[in-house]
Order: sequence, then C-alpha cells, then structure tokens
Amino acid sequence: MKLLTRLTTVFDKAVSALAILGGVLLVLVMIAINYGVIMRYFFHSPQAWVPEITAMSLVYITLLGTTWVLRKNGHVIMDVVDLMLKPRSKGILDSVTSFICSIMFLLLVVYGVNVTWDHYIRGLYNAHEVLRIPTAYLLAIIPVGSFMLFVQLLRRSLSSFFSGRQTVEKQ
Repeated sequence: MKLLTRLTTVFDKAVSALAILGGVLLVLVMIAINYGVIMRYFFHSPQAWVPEITAMSLVYITLLGTTWVLRKNGHVIMDVVDLMLKPRSKGILDSVTSFICSIMFLLLVVYGVNVTWDHYIRGLYNAHEVLRIPTAYLLAIIPVGSFMLFVQLLRRSLSSFFSGRQTVEKQ
C-alpha cells in the first residue's frame, strides 16, 4: 500500500509538472505570435518559423495539460444527464465511461509508440517546412500524453466504482 501511495504521489507531481510545462509553452507561443505579428506588420519581415512552431506546440500544449484538467474534473460534462442520476448510477456511469476511455487511450499509447518509433528509425522529417525537425520528436508527446490520460482515467474509473459501491453499502 505504501508503494501505491508513493506511485500516486509521483504521478500527481508529474501531471502537475507537465501542466506547468504546457502553460509555459502556451506563454512562449503567445510571445512568438506577437513577435511574428510585429515583425510582419511593422518591419515587413515575416517570420516563417512562427506559424510552424505554433502549430506544433498546440499538440504539445493540449496533451501536456489534459491530464491535469481531468484530475481537477475540469472537462465538459453532460449536466442534463449528470443531474438526473442518483449517486450510485452516476458512480457506475463515471466508472464505465472512464474505463472505456482508458482503454482507448491505452490503444493510442501502443499505436503512438509504434508510429513514433517507426518515424525515428526511418529518420523522417516534416516535409516542406522551414524548421527541419524529425517527426518522431513531434509525435513523441502523443504516447506520453496518452499514457498519462490512460493512468488518470483508470484511477478515475476505480475511484468512481468504489465510491459508487460505498454509496450502495451505506443504503
């Protein structure tokens, strides 16, 4: 049990650190966009790398912060359905949907690792871009972020299941 508590603490700290990294990346993207606009309109010197970095960063920002938002229950939910359910039914529904989503993200981890590794082995680069960044580095965040979501959704599924069971036991 002590090991599980320690792993949970490490995971939660990693989720928070990745969310902070995503926030820092978001600020850097905002600065880059402003820099690009100023250079283009005031100095007539467009920066071709700005749209490229912005587009690539959107995937990173999304996958770095999504697990943190899920941990805080900040995602959009179906209030109409949620408010109509009893606590036990809500726990069961949350448990089942979180479990199904965790399986989907596990599949995305496996597929993402395979695709990223394939791109790395073949030495592929993004075509027709100013910055010649290997695509494996761009794709690597997909299995990492998906793994974090898999773990968080599995935790959420188990938590909802056991909280629903406790509600049943109390009745």
